[in-house]
Amino acid sequence: MFMSAMYTESLFALLSFLGMNLFVSGKLWSSAFLWLLASLTRSNGIIFSGFFVFNLIIKEIKSISLIKFVRLIKTIILCSIVFLGFGAFQLYGFDQFCIYATPIRPWCLQSSFPLLYQYVQKHYWNCGFLTYYEFKQIPNFLFALPMISLSFFGIYKYANYDYKRMISLGLQSSQPLEIIKENSNIQKDKHNLSPYFSSDLLPFIYLWLILLLYAITSMHIQVITRFFSSLPTVYWFATHLFVTSISKNSTELDKKFGYTVLYYFVLYGWCGIVLFANYFPPA
Repeated sequence: MFMSAMYTESLFALLSFLGMNLFVSGKLWSSAFLWLLASLTRSNGIIFSGFFVFNLIIKEIKSISLIKFVRLIKTIILCSIVFLGFGAFQLYGFDQFCIYATPIRPWCLQSSFPLLYQYVQKHYWNCGFLTYYEFKQIPNFLFALPMISLSFFGIYKYANYDYKRMISLGLQSSQPLEIIKENSNIQKDKHNLSPYFSSDLLPFIYLWLILLLYAITSMHIQVITRFFSSLPTVYWFATHLFVTSISKNSTELDKKFGYTVLYYFVLYGWCGIVLFANYFPPA
């Protein structure tokens, strides 16, 4: 199974989770440097810079102008740190294939800012917007359907609980709210039945949504489970479904959802060992 193999997913997930933990603890600089390492490990780590942008938007609603400016500069620096890992690898590729290589690779002359990553994804993997939508890829879409369905359902359940919060970046709510006195920027739902619906998860849900849309439109869809292995929301929602299924007030439908997800992950884990070891999807 790929998470137990000497592969980049497990390292990337570790760096991602550690960075997220530091971010929610308020240790922004430490999280930025961990996400720098994450973006050096895998290119999609650059999207974690969005956490700092979200944090800036939420905190600047009632701030005075000087504080806004200082925090804007801080956010730009934090985002730049995250991008450094990705940029360093691209610079290394340019140095190896465009300066010292003979002859130089064709992508070196394609634009003012040639990117090794962009060329490899397009030339060798045929990645691009809707380029994977071919009849011969239907089996791969079916293979990815459980994770796609789980993701859409998880995002829908969260958004449906408080749609105003979802569409307003958490600035409004259709649910009763309790303002925490220690920090007026943090809001917690008073009547949550599950931690999954906490307002604290909002930026993680946005991340899940963005990556889901990217996965189903612009990448090899059969690797979506690998791709989402570093998203804590997948595990949180699966846990939410299972805990709900074994609660005293669970319905038959709740039980079906919970145990279906449980059996899927167990089955996928066993199948993944065989498939990954033999270079089949999701390898």
